[in-house]
Amino acid sequence: MGNSLRGNRVCLERLQEHHIDQYIQMFSPRVRALLRVKAALSERNYLLKKAHDTHTLFYVVKDAFSQIIIGAIEIRNPAYRSQLYCWIHELWWAAGAFQEAIALASAEYFNGSSNETLSARVDCTNLRSYHALKKAGFESCGIVDGPECKQYQLVLKRDVEKMVVND
Repeated sequence: MGNSLRGNRVCLERLQEHHIDQYIQMFSPRVRALLRVKAALSERNYLLKKAHDTHTLFYVVKDAFSQIIIGAIEIRNPAYRSQLYCWIHELWWAAGAFQEAIALASAEYFNGSSNETLSARVDCTNLRSYHALKKAGFESCGIVDGPECKQYQLVLKRDVEKMVVND
């Protein structure tokens, strides 16, 4: 699977140790609250572990023009309750960066996997992310109990036409 993926608005690069400081700096208070990130040290340790994990697709999302890290996408093993973990800094919300990043990552996932679906969960209080995933082609599968609150359960199917982004 590729180390970098390029779109018109964003570039995805596999997470490496040299990304971690900028990654953590891009956690605004709003993003920290949405992701429930409590401590930078625990996040740093998690990222160090993920930088060396060859079984997970973990990409930093960079603005294609400035090359600043503006978010992340992690696609985990289907055994997790939710395969998809993602965030985009709020300065890039509503600019198409999220949809393009999801399209690039999901195309890479489906091209390298025999799995037919990609699952995601979003807190019911996070309607912006729920609608962004729906716009990216995910279908709602109902509401389930999450670790901290009720969550929307969503799924993206392999045959979604919008999945592939061509340069």
